[in-house]
Amino acid sequence: FYADTDDDGYGDESNSIDACTAPEGYVSDNTDCDDGNAAVNPGATEVCNGIDDDCDGLTDDSDPGIVGQTTYYADADGDGYGDEEVSVQSCNLPEGYVTDDTDCDDNDGDVHPGATEVCNDKDDDCDGAIDEELQSTFYADTDDDGYGDESNSIDACTAPEGYVSDDTDCDDGNGAINPGATEICGDEIDNNCDGVVDEGCVISYCASSGSGAPGNKFIKQIKMQKVSNNTTVLNNLSNNNNGYGNYTAINTNVDANAAYKLTLYPSIIVGVPVSFAWKVWIDYNRDGDFNDAGENVATASANGNVSPANIVIPNGAVQGQGLRMRVSMKLGTVPITYNGPCDNGFNGEVEDYTITVNGGILRVKSSKTGLTRSVDNQLQIAESNDLDFEIFPNPTKGKVYINCTGNFDGMATAYIHDLQGRRIHQQLVNMSLGHKLEIDVPSLQSGTYAVTIVNADNQIQTQLLEVRN
Repeated sequence: FYADTDDDGYGDESNSIDACTAPEGYVSDNTDCDDGNAAVNPGATEVCNGIDDDCDGLTDDSDPGIVGQTTYYADADGDGYGDEEVSVQSCNLPEGYVTDDTDCDDNDGDVHPGATEVCNDKDDDCDGAIDEELQSTFYADTDDDGYGDESNSIDACTAPEGYVSDDTDCDDGNGAINPGATEICGDEIDNNCDGVVDEGCVISYCASSGSGAPGNKFIKQIKMQKVSNNTTVLNNLSNNNNGYGNYTAINTNVDANAAYKLTLYPSIIVGVPVSFAWKVWIDYNRDGDFNDAGENVATASANGNVSPANIVIPNGAVQGQGLRMRVSMKLGTVPITYNGPCDNGFNGEVEDYTITVNGGILRVKSSKTGLTRSVDNQLQIAESNDLDFEIFPNPTKGKVYINCTGNFDGMATAYIHDLQGRRIHQQLVNMSLGHKLEIDVPSLQSGTYAVTIVNADNQIQTQLLEVRN
Protein backbone atom coordinates (compact mmCIF):
# COMPACT_ATOMS: atom_id res chain seq x y z
CA PHE A 1 0.00 0.00 0.00
CA TYR A 2 1.13 3.59 -0.78
CA ALA A 3 1.08 6.63 1.35
CA ASP A 4 -1.68 9.16 0.51
CA THR A 5 -0.41 12.06 2.52
CA ASP A 6 -2.62 14.68 0.77
CA ASP A 7 -5.68 12.40 1.08
CA ASP A 8 -6.63 12.75 -2.61
CA GLY A 9 -7.07 8.98 -3.13
CA TYR A 10 -3.83 8.63 -5.03
CA GLY A 11 -0.67 7.21 -3.40
CA ASP A 12 3.03 7.96 -3.57
CA GLU A 13 4.88 5.04 -5.13
CA SER A 14 8.04 6.06 -3.30
CA ASN A 15 6.37 5.61 0.11
CA SER A 16 4.89 2.13 0.52
CA ILE A 17 4.25 -0.59 3.11
CA ASP A 18 3.33 -4.24 2.88
CA ALA A 19 0.30 -5.29 4.92
CA CYS A 20 -2.75 -7.52 4.77
CA THR A 21 -5.04 -4.52 4.79
CA ALA A 22 -4.38 -0.85 4.02
CA PRO A 23 -3.21 1.00 7.05
CA GLU A 24 -4.76 4.38 7.73
CA GLY A 25 -3.35 7.01 5.33
CA TYR A 26 -2.45 4.42 2.70
CA VAL A 27 -4.08 3.41 -0.58
CA SER A 28 -3.46 0.78 -3.16
CA ASP A 29 -2.86 3.40 -5.95
CA ASN A 30 0.66 4.61 -6.57
CA THR A 31 0.12 7.19 -9.41
CA ASP A 32 0.20 10.46 -7.45
CA CYS A 33 3.04 12.63 -8.76
CA ASP A 34 2.81 15.11 -5.86
CA ASP A 35 1.45 13.58 -2.65
CA GLY A 36 1.84 16.90 -0.89
CA ASN A 37 -0.82 18.65 -3.05
CA ALA A 38 -4.31 17.18 -3.14
CA ALA A 39 -5.08 19.17 -6.33
CA VAL A 40 -2.39 17.25 -8.22
CA ASN A 41 -3.24 13.69 -9.16
CA PRO A 42 -4.14 11.63 -12.25
CA GLY A 43 -7.79 12.61 -11.90
CA ALA A 44 -7.16 16.36 -11.77
CA THR A 45 -7.70 18.80 -14.72
CA GLU A 46 -4.65 20.38 -16.28
CA VAL A 47 -4.77 24.16 -15.83
CA CYS A 48 -2.33 27.00 -16.48
CA ASN A 49 -0.21 27.09 -13.35
CA GLY A 50 3.22 25.67 -14.28
CA ILE A 51 2.36 22.31 -12.62
CA ASP A 52 1.65 18.87 -14.06
CA ASP A 53 -1.81 18.82 -12.48
CA ASP A 54 -2.97 15.47 -13.94
CA CYS A 55 0.33 13.64 -13.50
CA ASP A 56 0.64 12.73 -17.18
CA GLY A 57 4.14 14.11 -17.44
CA LEU A 58 2.95 17.14 -19.46
CA THR A 59 2.70 20.67 -18.10
CA ASP A 60 0.39 23.52 -19.17
CA ASP A 61 0.46 24.20 -22.96
CA SER A 62 2.23 20.91 -23.70
CA ASP A 63 -0.74 18.98 -22.31
CA PRO A 64 -3.54 18.58 -24.88
CA GLY A 65 -6.03 18.38 -22.03
CA ILE A 66 -5.25 21.85 -20.79
CA VAL A 67 -8.16 24.14 -19.94
CA GLY A 68 -8.32 27.82 -19.04
CA GLN A 69 -5.83 29.08 -21.62
CA THR A 70 -5.97 32.76 -22.67
CA THR A 71 -6.60 33.85 -26.29
CA TYR A 72 -3.83 36.06 -27.62
CA TYR A 73 -3.90 37.98 -30.95
CA ALA A 74 -1.08 38.61 -33.39
CA ASP A 75 0.34 42.16 -33.31
CA ALA A 76 2.40 42.08 -36.48
CA ASP A 77 2.84 45.86 -36.69
CA GLY A 78 3.81 46.23 -33.02
CA ASP A 79 1.27 48.93 -32.22
CA GLY A 80 -0.16 47.10 -29.19
CA TYR A 81 -3.40 46.16 -30.94
CA GLY A 82 -4.03 42.65 -32.21
CA ASP A 83 -5.62 41.04 -35.25
CA GLU A 84 -8.73 39.08 -34.33
CA GLU A 85 -8.25 36.91 -37.40
CA VAL A 86 -4.87 35.61 -36.16
CA SER A 87 -4.94 34.18 -32.61
CA VAL A 88 -3.53 31.43 -30.38
CA GLN A 89 -4.60 29.79 -27.09
CA SER A 90 -1.81 29.84 -24.55
CA CYS A 91 -1.06 29.92 -20.85
CA ASN A 92 1.62 32.52 -21.41
CA LEU A 93 1.79 35.55 -23.74
CA PRO A 94 3.72 34.52 -26.86
CA GLU A 95 6.13 36.99 -28.44
CA GLY A 96 4.41 39.15 -31.06
CA TYR A 97 0.96 38.66 -29.54
CA VAL A 98 -1.32 40.81 -27.36
CA THR A 99 -4.61 40.35 -25.55
CA ASP A 100 -6.32 43.07 -27.68
CA ASP A 101 -8.15 42.09 -30.87
CA THR A 102 -9.33 45.49 -32.21
CA ASP A 103 -6.69 46.32 -34.84
CA CYS A 104 -8.31 46.80 -38.26
CA ASP A 105 -4.99 46.81 -40.15
CA ASP A 106 -2.25 44.82 -38.45
CA ASN A 107 0.20 45.72 -41.20
CA ASP A 108 0.17 49.44 -40.42
CA GLY A 109 1.37 50.60 -37.01
CA ASP A 110 -0.33 53.99 -37.49
CA VAL A 111 -3.76 52.38 -37.84
CA HIS A 112 -5.41 51.22 -34.62
CA PRO A 113 -8.09 52.27 -32.11
CA GLY A 114 -7.09 55.51 -30.47
CA ALA A 115 -5.13 56.75 -33.45
CA THR A 116 -5.93 60.19 -34.83
CA GLU A 117 -8.08 60.07 -37.95
CA VAL A 118 -6.42 61.86 -40.84
CA CYS A 119 -7.65 62.38 -44.38
CA ASN A 120 -5.88 59.57 -46.26
CA ASP A 121 -8.62 57.18 -47.46
CA LYS A 122 -7.94 54.93 -44.42
CA ASP A 123 -9.89 54.11 -41.28
CA ASP A 124 -7.03 55.26 -39.04
CA ASP A 125 -8.89 54.86 -35.74
CA CYS A 126 -10.66 51.58 -36.63
CA ASP A 127 -14.14 52.91 -35.93
CA GLY A 128 -15.56 51.62 -39.21
CA ALA A 129 -15.62 55.04 -40.90
CA ILE A 130 -13.04 56.41 -43.33
CA ASP A 131 -11.94 60.04 -43.09
CA GLU A 132 -15.10 60.97 -41.20
CA GLU A 133 -15.75 64.74 -41.07
CA LEU A 134 -12.37 65.34 -42.72
CA GLN A 135 -13.13 65.10 -46.44
CA SER A 136 -13.80 68.17 -48.52
CA THR A 137 -16.35 68.56 -51.29
CA PHE A 138 -14.94 69.06 -54.77
CA TYR A 139 -16.89 70.01 -57.89
CA ALA A 140 -16.52 68.90 -61.48
CA ASP A 141 -14.70 71.39 -63.68
CA THR A 142 -15.55 69.91 -67.05
CA ASP A 143 -14.52 72.99 -69.03
CA ASP A 144 -11.24 73.35 -67.10
CA ASP A 145 -11.74 77.03 -66.27
CA GLY A 146 -11.01 76.63 -62.55
CA TYR A 147 -14.66 76.95 -61.51
CA GLY A 148 -16.81 73.95 -60.60
CA ASP A 149 -20.38 72.80 -61.13
CA GLU A 150 -22.31 72.70 -57.83
CA SER A 151 -24.63 69.99 -59.21
CA ASN A 152 -21.74 67.57 -59.84
CA SER A 153 -19.64 66.96 -56.73
CA ILE A 154 -17.59 64.36 -54.88
CA ASP A 155 -16.22 64.16 -51.32
CA ALA A 156 -12.50 63.38 -51.09
CA CYS A 157 -9.33 64.26 -49.20
CA THR A 158 -7.77 65.93 -52.20
CA ALA A 159 -9.26 67.15 -55.44
CA PRO A 160 -9.50 64.34 -58.01
CA GLU A 161 -8.42 65.14 -61.53
CA GLY A 162 -11.04 67.33 -63.18
CA TYR A 163 -12.43 68.63 -59.88
CA VAL A 164 -11.96 71.90 -57.97
CA SER A 165 -13.08 73.30 -54.61
CA ASP A 166 -15.11 76.09 -56.26
CA ASP A 167 -18.81 75.56 -57.05
CA THR A 168 -19.76 78.83 -58.72
CA ASP A 169 -19.62 77.99 -62.44
CA CYS A 170 -22.98 78.61 -64.09
CA ASP A 171 -22.02 76.86 -67.35
CA ASP A 172 -19.46 74.10 -66.90
CA GLY A 173 -19.58 73.29 -70.59
CA ASN A 174 -18.08 76.62 -71.62
CA GLY A 175 -14.66 77.67 -70.33
CA ALA A 176 -15.33 81.31 -71.24
CA ILE A 177 -18.25 81.50 -68.79
CA ASN A 178 -17.36 81.66 -65.09
CA PRO A 179 -17.34 84.14 -62.18
CA GLY A 180 -13.94 85.44 -63.24
CA ALA A 181 -14.97 86.18 -66.81
CA THR A 182 -15.70 89.63 -68.16
CA GLU A 183 -19.31 90.31 -69.02
CA ILE A 184 -19.69 90.59 -72.80
CA CYS A 185 -22.27 93.15 -73.77
CA GLY A 186 -25.06 92.22 -76.11
CA ASP A 187 -24.53 88.43 -76.23
CA GLU A 188 -27.54 87.69 -73.97
CA ILE A 189 -25.32 85.44 -71.80
CA ASP A 190 -24.44 85.73 -68.11
CA ASN A 191 -20.71 85.52 -68.79
CA ASN A 192 -19.59 86.18 -65.20
CA CYS A 193 -22.22 84.01 -63.46
CA ASP A 194 -23.62 86.75 -61.24
CA GLY A 195 -27.20 85.97 -62.21
CA VAL A 196 -27.59 89.06 -64.40
CA VAL A 197 -27.16 89.26 -68.16
CA ASP A 198 -25.12 92.11 -69.68
CA GLU A 199 -25.07 94.12 -66.45
CA GLY A 200 -23.10 97.35 -66.43
CA CYS A 201 -22.59 97.24 -70.15
CA VAL A 202 -22.10 100.43 -72.10
CA ILE A 203 -23.59 99.60 -75.46
CA SER A 204 -22.49 101.48 -78.54
CA TYR A 205 -25.04 102.49 -81.13
CA CYS A 206 -24.71 103.67 -84.69
CA ALA A 207 -24.52 107.41 -85.20
CA SER A 208 -27.50 109.21 -86.67
CA SER A 209 -27.86 112.96 -87.14
CA GLY A 210 -29.45 115.64 -89.20
CA SER A 211 -27.08 117.83 -91.20
CA GLY A 212 -27.18 120.70 -88.72
CA ALA A 213 -27.07 123.16 -91.60
CA PRO A 214 -28.44 126.66 -91.00
CA GLY A 215 -32.19 126.74 -91.38
CA ASN A 216 -32.65 123.01 -90.90
CA LYS A 217 -35.63 121.92 -88.87
CA PHE A 218 -35.15 120.42 -85.42
CA ILE A 219 -37.06 118.61 -82.68
CA LYS A 220 -38.61 121.09 -80.30
CA GLN A 221 -40.27 118.82 -77.72
CA ILE A 222 -40.90 115.14 -76.91
CA LYS A 223 -43.75 114.18 -74.62
CA MET A 224 -44.69 110.67 -73.41
CA GLN A 225 -47.82 109.84 -71.39
CA LYS A 226 -49.20 106.59 -69.99
CA VAL A 227 -52.57 106.00 -71.61
CA SER A 228 -54.25 104.27 -68.65
CA ASN A 229 -53.91 107.22 -66.25
CA ASN A 230 -52.66 110.04 -68.49
CA THR A 231 -49.46 110.29 -66.37
CA THR A 232 -46.64 112.16 -68.08
CA VAL A 233 -43.42 110.12 -67.85
CA LEU A 234 -41.31 112.18 -70.27
CA ASN A 235 -41.52 115.82 -71.25
CA ASN A 236 -38.35 117.24 -72.77
CA LEU A 237 -38.08 120.72 -74.35
CA SER A 238 -34.94 120.32 -76.38
CA ASN A 239 -34.85 123.11 -79.00
CA ASN A 240 -32.07 123.16 -81.60
CA ASN A 241 -29.19 120.68 -81.18
CA ASN A 242 -27.75 121.17 -84.69
CA GLY A 243 -28.75 117.74 -85.95
CA TYR A 244 -28.35 115.52 -82.86
CA GLY A 245 -29.35 115.73 -79.21
CA ASN A 246 -28.02 113.24 -76.65
CA TYR A 247 -30.57 112.98 -73.84
CA THR A 248 -29.62 109.50 -72.64
CA ALA A 249 -29.03 110.93 -69.18
CA ILE A 250 -32.80 111.34 -68.96
CA ASN A 251 -34.09 107.98 -67.70
CA THR A 252 -37.79 107.35 -68.29
CA ASN A 253 -39.47 104.49 -66.42
CA VAL A 254 -42.20 102.61 -68.27
CA ASP A 255 -44.19 99.45 -67.57
CA ALA A 256 -44.28 96.31 -69.70
CA ASN A 257 -47.63 95.66 -71.42
CA ALA A 258 -48.62 99.30 -70.92
CA ALA A 259 -49.64 101.69 -73.70
CA TYR A 260 -48.07 105.13 -74.04
CA LYS A 261 -48.96 108.16 -76.14
CA LEU A 262 -45.92 109.77 -77.72
CA THR A 263 -46.36 113.34 -78.91
CA LEU A 264 -43.71 114.87 -81.18
CA TYR A 265 -43.30 118.62 -81.69
CA PRO A 266 -41.15 120.01 -84.55
CA SER A 267 -39.77 123.51 -84.92
CA ILE A 268 -42.07 125.42 -87.25
CA ILE A 269 -42.65 128.94 -88.44
CA VAL A 270 -46.21 129.96 -87.74
CA GLY A 271 -48.18 130.29 -90.95
CA VAL A 272 -45.63 128.36 -93.04
CA PRO A 273 -46.93 124.83 -93.74
CA VAL A 274 -44.27 122.14 -93.75
CA SER A 275 -44.34 118.33 -93.79
CA PHE A 276 -42.46 116.14 -91.32
CA ALA A 277 -41.93 112.40 -90.96
CA TRP A 278 -41.11 110.81 -87.62
CA LYS A 279 -39.71 107.43 -86.67
CA VAL A 280 -39.07 106.10 -83.16
CA TRP A 281 -37.03 103.02 -82.29
CA ILE A 282 -36.46 101.27 -78.93
CA ASP A 283 -33.74 98.63 -78.48
CA TYR A 284 -35.96 96.33 -76.44
CA ASN A 285 -33.46 93.44 -76.21
CA ARG A 286 -30.51 95.76 -75.49
CA ASP A 287 -28.32 94.27 -78.20
CA GLY A 288 -26.94 97.56 -79.53
CA ASP A 289 -29.11 97.98 -82.60
CA PHE A 290 -32.69 98.77 -83.63
CA ASN A 291 -32.99 96.03 -86.24
CA ASP A 292 -34.98 93.43 -84.33
CA ALA A 293 -38.65 92.79 -84.99
CA GLY A 294 -40.89 95.27 -83.20
CA GLU A 295 -38.15 97.79 -82.37
CA ASN A 296 -39.44 100.38 -84.85
CA VAL A 297 -42.16 101.35 -82.39
CA ALA A 298 -43.69 104.36 -84.13
CA THR A 299 -43.93 105.96 -87.54
CA ALA A 300 -45.83 109.23 -87.89
CA SER A 301 -46.13 112.11 -90.28
CA ALA A 302 -47.85 115.45 -90.25
CA ASN A 303 -48.34 118.56 -92.28
CA GLY A 304 -48.01 120.85 -89.32
CA ASN A 305 -47.34 121.07 -85.64
CA VAL A 306 -48.01 117.87 -83.69
CA SER A 307 -47.44 114.23 -84.58
CA PRO A 308 -49.03 111.82 -82.08
CA ALA A 309 -48.19 108.10 -81.93
CA ASN A 310 -49.17 105.27 -79.58
CA ILE A 311 -46.76 102.55 -78.53
CA VAL A 312 -47.14 99.47 -76.29
CA ILE A 313 -44.12 98.31 -74.30
CA PRO A 314 -43.83 94.55 -75.00
CA ASN A 315 -43.68 91.95 -72.27
CA GLY A 316 -40.41 90.65 -73.74
CA ALA A 317 -38.42 93.83 -73.13
CA VAL A 318 -35.32 93.53 -70.93
CA GLN A 319 -36.14 94.70 -67.42
CA GLY A 320 -34.27 97.02 -65.13
CA GLN A 321 -31.51 98.14 -67.49
CA GLY A 322 -31.41 101.26 -69.61
CA LEU A 323 -32.75 100.77 -73.13
CA ARG A 324 -31.97 103.21 -75.94
CA MET A 325 -34.88 105.07 -77.52
CA ARG A 326 -34.10 106.95 -80.73
CA VAL A 327 -36.41 109.66 -82.09
CA SER A 328 -35.79 110.87 -85.63
CA MET A 329 -37.58 113.77 -87.42
CA LYS A 330 -37.10 114.42 -91.12
CA LEU A 331 -38.35 117.31 -93.22
CA GLY A 332 -39.98 116.54 -96.53
CA THR A 333 -43.11 115.82 -98.45
CA VAL A 334 -45.18 112.95 -97.10
CA PRO A 335 -44.48 110.09 -97.68
CA ILE A 336 -40.81 110.58 -96.79
CA THR A 337 -38.18 107.90 -97.34
CA TYR A 338 -36.09 106.89 -94.33
CA ASN A 339 -32.79 105.07 -94.55
CA GLY A 340 -33.25 103.53 -91.12
CA PRO A 341 -32.12 104.38 -87.57
CA CYS A 342 -28.57 105.12 -88.74
CA ASP A 343 -29.53 107.75 -91.34
CA ASN A 344 -27.38 110.89 -91.47
CA GLY A 345 -27.14 114.27 -93.20
CA PHE A 346 -30.81 114.96 -93.75
CA ASN A 347 -32.82 118.11 -93.02
CA GLY A 348 -34.05 117.32 -89.54
CA GLU A 349 -32.80 116.10 -86.19
CA VAL A 350 -32.23 112.96 -84.09
CA GLU A 351 -32.53 112.65 -80.30
CA ASP A 352 -31.55 109.66 -78.12
CA TYR A 353 -33.20 108.87 -74.76
CA THR A 354 -33.01 106.13 -72.11
CA ILE A 355 -36.02 104.17 -70.92
CA THR A 356 -36.14 101.52 -68.20
CA VAL A 357 -38.82 98.83 -68.36
CA ASN A 358 -40.50 97.53 -65.22
CA GLY A 359 -42.00 94.06 -65.53
CA GLY A 360 -40.07 92.91 -68.59
CA ILE A 361 -37.56 90.08 -68.74
CA LEU A 362 -35.93 89.28 -65.41
CA ARG A 363 -32.72 87.24 -65.54
CA VAL A 364 -32.68 84.59 -62.78
CA LYS A 365 -29.96 82.04 -62.00
CA SER A 366 -31.12 78.55 -60.96
CA SER A 367 -29.35 76.88 -58.03
CA LYS A 368 -30.34 73.47 -59.41
CA THR A 369 -29.21 73.87 -63.01
CA GLY A 370 -26.77 76.79 -62.79
CA LEU A 371 -28.57 78.33 -65.77
CA THR A 372 -29.58 81.93 -66.16
CA ARG A 373 -33.06 82.19 -67.61
CA SER A 374 -35.66 84.86 -68.19
CA VAL A 375 -39.10 85.25 -66.63
CA ASP A 376 -41.80 87.85 -67.11
CA ASN A 377 -42.02 89.36 -63.66
CA GLN A 378 -40.64 92.51 -62.13
CA LEU A 379 -41.07 91.26 -58.54
CA GLN A 380 -38.58 89.38 -56.36
CA ILE A 381 -38.15 85.80 -57.56
CA ALA A 382 -37.49 82.98 -55.07
CA GLU A 383 -36.72 79.36 -55.89
CA SER A 384 -39.11 76.95 -54.16
CA ASN A 385 -39.32 73.17 -53.81
CA ASP A 386 -43.09 73.58 -53.70
CA LEU A 387 -42.89 73.89 -57.49
CA ASP A 388 -40.86 70.69 -58.00
CA PHE A 389 -41.81 68.79 -61.13
CA GLU A 390 -40.65 65.97 -63.38
CA ILE A 391 -40.29 66.09 -67.17
CA PHE A 392 -40.88 62.97 -69.25
CA PRO A 393 -39.90 61.56 -71.59
CA ASN A 394 -36.49 63.17 -71.15
CA PRO A 395 -34.71 63.05 -73.58
CA THR A 396 -37.63 63.44 -75.95
CA LYS A 397 -38.31 63.40 -79.66
CA GLY A 398 -41.94 64.44 -79.47
CA LYS A 399 -44.44 65.42 -76.81
CA VAL A 400 -43.26 66.59 -73.41
CA TYR A 401 -45.22 66.03 -70.20
CA ILE A 402 -44.88 67.58 -66.74
CA ASN A 403 -45.71 65.63 -63.58
CA CYS A 404 -46.19 67.92 -60.57
CA THR A 405 -44.42 66.59 -57.44
CA GLY A 406 -44.34 69.69 -55.21
CA ASN A 407 -46.82 71.10 -52.73
CA PHE A 408 -48.05 73.99 -54.86
CA ASP A 409 -51.66 73.70 -56.02
CA GLY A 410 -52.76 76.12 -58.71
CA MET A 411 -51.93 77.75 -62.00
CA ALA A 412 -48.45 78.81 -63.08
CA THR A 413 -46.58 79.76 -66.23
CA ALA A 414 -44.19 77.39 -67.98
CA TYR A 415 -41.28 78.87 -69.96
CA ILE A 416 -38.84 77.14 -72.27
CA HIS A 417 -35.45 78.78 -72.88
CA ASP A 418 -32.36 77.71 -74.75
CA LEU A 419 -29.02 77.75 -72.97
CA GLN A 420 -28.34 81.31 -74.12
CA GLY A 421 -31.37 82.48 -72.16
CA ARG A 422 -33.57 83.09 -75.21
CA ARG A 423 -37.22 82.28 -74.63
CA ILE A 424 -38.58 79.69 -77.04
CA HIS A 425 -42.06 79.10 -75.63
CA GLN A 426 -44.42 79.89 -72.76
CA GLN A 427 -47.87 78.69 -71.68
CA LEU A 428 -50.19 78.60 -68.66
CA VAL A 429 -50.11 75.27 -66.76
CA ASN A 430 -52.00 73.64 -63.89
CA MET A 431 -49.49 72.70 -61.16
CA SER A 432 -51.82 70.64 -58.90
CA LEU A 433 -50.05 67.79 -57.08
CA GLY A 434 -49.99 64.62 -59.15
CA HIS A 435 -51.40 66.41 -62.17
CA LYS A 436 -49.96 65.30 -65.50
CA LEU A 437 -49.96 67.89 -68.24
CA GLU A 438 -48.65 68.25 -71.77
CA ILE A 439 -46.52 71.18 -72.86
CA ASP A 440 -47.52 72.36 -76.31
CA VAL A 441 -43.98 73.00 -77.48
CA PRO A 442 -43.13 74.19 -80.95
CA SER A 443 -40.73 72.21 -83.10
CA LEU A 444 -37.37 72.40 -81.35
CA GLN A 445 -33.94 71.67 -82.70
CA SER A 446 -31.86 69.03 -80.95
CA GLY A 447 -30.19 70.39 -77.86
CA THR A 448 -30.62 71.19 -74.17
CA TYR A 449 -33.35 73.53 -72.95
CA ALA A 450 -34.44 74.87 -69.56
CA VAL A 451 -38.08 74.40 -68.55
CA THR A 452 -38.99 76.99 -65.90
CA ILE A 453 -42.19 77.16 -63.86
CA VAL A 454 -43.21 80.46 -62.23
CA ASN A 455 -46.33 80.85 -60.10
CA ALA A 456 -48.31 83.92 -59.05
CA ASP A 457 -46.39 84.08 -55.74
CA ASN A 458 -43.18 84.65 -57.69
CA GLN A 459 -41.81 81.23 -56.80
CA ILE A 460 -39.71 79.55 -59.45
CA GLN A 461 -38.23 76.14 -60.30
CA THR A 462 -36.26 74.83 -63.28
CA GLN A 463 -35.48 71.45 -64.88
CA LEU A 464 -33.40 70.62 -67.94
CA LEU A 465 -34.94 69.10 -71.07
CA GLU A 466 -32.94 67.21 -73.70
CA VAL A 467 -34.42 67.29 -77.20
CA ARG A 468 -33.18 64.77 -79.78
CA ASN A 469 -35.01 65.40 -83.03
